[in-house]
Amino acid sequence: MRVVVVGASGNVGTAVLAALAVEPVVTSLVGVARRVPRAGGASTVDFPHDAASWVRLDVTAGGADDVVDRLAGVMAGADTVVHLVRTPRRRTSARDRRTGDVEAARRVFAAAGRAGVRHVVAASCTGAYAASGGDEPRVESWPVRGGDTSGSAPWARAENADGTSAATDRPMTATAEVERLLVRLSAEHPVVVTSVRSPIVLHRRGASQLVRDVVGRLPSVPLRKDGTVPVVLWPEGLRVQVVHADDLAQAYRRIVVQRQPGAFNIAASDVLDGQTFADVVSGGRLRPIPEQVARMSLSSAKALGVAPVDARWLDTLFDSPVLDTTLARAILHWAPQHDARSALEEIVAGIRDGAGAQTPPLLPLRPTD
Repeated sequence: MRVVVVGASGNVGTAVLAALAVEPVVTSLVGVARRVPRAGGASTVDFPHDAASWVRLDVTAGGADDVVDRLAGVMAGADTVVHLVRTPRRRTSARDRRTGDVEAARRVFAAAGRAGVRHVVAASCTGAYAASGGDEPRVESWPVRGGDTSGSAPWARAENADGTSAATDRPMTATAEVERLLVRLSAEHPVVVTSVRSPIVLHRRGASQLVRDVVGRLPSVPLRKDGTVPVVLWPEGLRVQVVHADDLAQAYRRIVVQRQPGAFNIAASDVLDGQTFADVVSGGRLRPIPEQVARMSLSSAKALGVAPVDARWLDTLFDSPVLDTTLARAILHWAPQHDARSALEEIVAGIRDGAGAQTPPLLPLRPTD
């Protein structure tokens, strides 16, 4: 089986390569990335990046026709394409990220259709779903965002409690729009499509990237000194679901090998609350704060250049439903090997140690970061 992984140099891409590299069914791996891995600037790379042949290509840059032509050439003869591209958060506006994510998917899917790829697997996330309004785990049929379901994934066409056909409380996210493009691909070409919906993905090697993109350099200083912060300020009512990158990658591997269609929720079994988070990062010291105070504080920190994210990121966390992973367990025979707390402990230790990997998106923090 020949597999092309687009967006292969990041945290999830690295984990997926590692999982596919040791899968006997996979005989050829191709990694496509805007910035390809190098070990310390050398011409050689380490595992798992050395298991793939690399193509340097920014799928969002230049003319669409040229990019699709080149991608189709790369995908020629491929059985499966795994689409993991995400527009970098750092120094990129929310509008530009949305445009970039959707355009990247449009080009990758067009190339896959032209190349006659048999299976396309696309990364998705909890942001594809409508707000849940509670802690009850939601299955894959929970409505996607965006109101009209005419173009939404068939596995997401479910009615709300009031009988409406889909969520209208929030505008469609880029993730939901990408899923619609995926369904359109399956309607226009004889291809199996799969959407992998996950929450926040954690791994030690992603620690420096997390500081750059989400936590921020200044707020992470205490963590990088002794592994703790004085106190955790936690928005009241917030709960956070995560998944370890290696567990997520095993789900991708099973989906690729089994050529499973549809959508799958992939997440750790437990959910992080404020006290659990505080137990890991502040020795249990927790101070709950109102959601509105948290939003205002985050907006101010963003405006001052202290935090890479703004209040919309917090809104997404509050809106995201808890994912029910029953389907993945039953169909894929998948189960997470890491709970949420251990994944959090791993990433906190990674932040303390300045951990990263020798691939451009995951490089360890530098003094100028």
